[in-house]
Amino acid sequence: MQRIATFRMCLLALIVSLVLAGCSAAGPTEAPTAPPAPESQPTEAPTMEPTPTGEEAAETPPALPPPTAEEAPAYPAPPTRDPGPYPEAAEAEPTAPAEAPTFVPETPAPESPPEGLATITGTLMRQVEGLPPSAVADTSLYLAALLTDESGQVSGLARLNEGTAPHTRTNAAGQFVFTDIEPGHYALILKTPLTLQPIKDATTSREIVMDVAAGDVVELGVIAIPLPY
Repeated sequence: MQRIATFRMCLLALIVSLVLAGCSAAGPTEAPTAPPAPESQPTEAPTMEPTPTGEEAAETPPALPPPTAEEAPAYPAPPTRDPGPYPEAAEAEPTAPAEAPTFVPETPAPESPPEGLATITGTLMRQVEGLPPSAVADTSLYLAALLTDESGQVSGLARLNEGTAPHTRTNAAGQFVFTDIEPGHYALILKTPLTLQPIKDATTSREIVMDVAAGDVVELGVIAIPLPY
């Protein structure tokens, strides 16, 4: 037992000596040193522009002095005017409105028709409520033959053929003349941009029809129609 205890003491002393020997071999640790700061580069100050020498300054022309009040031309003062009293305006005398002359159209003078034929003449006027009468100018007119029965009575309107039916046009005053018309029963037809229509008198609301005999000069006079255009 005493040998075992002695062995343990020796082993413990050996471990302690080894630990102390390791610490002495390691030595003190050195703290890391900071890297040296970079040296600052010297900055160059901007150089000033060279000032002009005496010779260069002499070449620059001196600035002209501003004109003085004595040199500026003096403008003459505007002349004074005495307007005096304004003349009184004379009162205008009231004048009665001039009355528009009454328009009385004239139908063309009829001509004697050739033997066996007839002439039809008249004037076509536009009459619209609220507007003065005006001529139906430059308008196509036709004569449509009327059909008759066995007793000679008018039974209807024949179909109008623009190529063969008697045709004329009104002038600037609305006047018209049909010449060389064969005897028969006719109705006066107006051609509009849309259709052909029988002419009705605005006063009587009757269609303009006529019986024409050989050698007749039929004067229809002034025919007023309610044509809005």
